[in-house]
Amino acid sequence: MMLAPIMVFSIVCVVNCTGGYEKDTRVQCPHQPLIAVDGQDVILPCYVEPPINVITLTTEWSLNATLVHVYRNRNDDISLQDEEFRGRTSLFHERMESGNISLKISAVKKTDAGNYSCFLPKLHSDLKRGYITLVVEDKEKHGSPTDSCSNMGASIAVVSILIIMVI
Repeated sequence: MMLAPIMVFSIVCVVNCTGGYEKDTRVQCPHQPLIAVDGQDVILPCYVEPPINVITLTTEWSLNATLVHVYRNRNDDISLQDEEFRGRTSLFHERMESGNISLKISAVKKTDAGNYSCFLPKLHSDLKRGYITLVVEDKEKHGSPTDSCSNMGASIAVVSILIIMVI
């Protein structure tokens, strides 16, 4: 009679101890390049789909062969991080429970441009790595915020005149 409760416990443990990791779980990043402006902050979006808790998993962000950010044992590990990124990268720890492994790079530099990969080595999946390309443009190419606003104001005035003329 004691055998039935032990068997039920074993089945529950197999279902719950896997942490919801399945072969169809994958690391997902946008396919189109992300454009950032030199000196501003940028977020490289990346997440696990379907959403699962990845707070206990190692996450490695790299730019080519350069380690940009490493998260392991529930902490950021700067010991392997390239000096160029030290103090400028972070993950959204509070969102890792829902599979968000996006990387924030503060004060992005022209040298930060390139192909990034986000890797979860212990994810039970065939797709443990996601890729995203970062393009960093000069500030001058984007103009000052006041230039944009004045151009937008002129566009609104022209549209308003056209609407009045049509009516």
